[in-house]
Amino acid sequence: MHIASQYRELGLRTIPLEGKRALVPWRGDVISVANEWERKYPDANIGLLNDSVTIVDVDDMAFVDEAIARFGATPLMSKTRKGIHLWYTGNGERRQIRPIPDLPIDVLGIGGYTVVPCSIGYSFIEGKITDIPYLPTILPDALPIAQNDTEKPEETIAKGTAYPVRGERNNTLFRLARDAAEGASSMEDLADILSGINGAWPDPLPEAQVQSIARTVWGYREAGTLMATGSNAFLSDRDAYDRIEGNVSAMALYLALCRYHSARKGEFILANAMSKKLGMALPTFRRAMSDLVEAGIIAITDAGGRGKRNPRRARFL
Repeated sequence: MHIASQYRELGLRTIPLEGKRALVPWRGDVISVANEWERKYPDANIGLLNDSVTIVDVDDMAFVDEAIARFGATPLMSKTRKGIHLWYTGNGERRQIRPIPDLPIDVLGIGGYTVVPCSIGYSFIEGKITDIPYLPTILPDALPIAQNDTEKPEETIAKGTAYPVRGERNNTLFRLARDAAEGASSMEDLADILSGINGAWPDPLPEAQVQSIARTVWGYREAGTLMATGSNAFLSDRDAYDRIEGNVSAMALYLALCRYHSARKGEFILANAMSKKLGMALPTFRRAMSDLVEAGIIAITDAGGRGKRNPRRARFL
């Protein structure tokens, strides 16, 4: 018997995944009737919809004991590619990414799915699948934010849940990508992580945008600029970095300027042609440039525009 069938026999809904990316529609009642997808995708990873199960995802093994002390003991634990999943009966908890400051812990509740055994790299290390109906709930006050099932995602993002409103999705996913990149094994791994997060949002970004963010952030890691705040070679100023944190376009332009110009004093050319090198549309490039000016990071010293030999010039502040 395929393991997905065992989950379904317990009243749980499952979907096939490629890595962490869903291979079938899954929101609402699309898959409320058990569809035996394992016939079509026999080698797919298994995604468990968090309708009635809350899983605490601990990314760093050093924090497992602290997570258990905070959320409570559970007879069911599974190994992930990087850490541990602690399984609990759902009690209305919504999906939250890093809800507790300084702890590498996500709460995978209502509003998404979780990669579960027997997916590649995932296995039960304590307990077995038949323990699921008898799991405890997480301890009272384990989470800093009280959960309320009547709240809409747009209302709860400001209180610390994982759902960003339209207009904040890019920035939110960029911040999460930066946090996840250090622990990812490859750009593809990072993209899988982001796809899983994005796929759980009620209004997800297009997959092409997720892949673009993954490529951008992975490029920062490979270039040594991901967390290189204070580095003379790249990021010149921690305060400047903080002022544009999460602004994907402005951050990309800032990193490029730091890489090529931070070691120089005085002015540098800031021509529109740079937009092509960054893969930005010209309006996006100009907006990113304006954002850097408004943040007090650069100043335009010569607007240019008086012919090909009069390009725009700028300097760092």
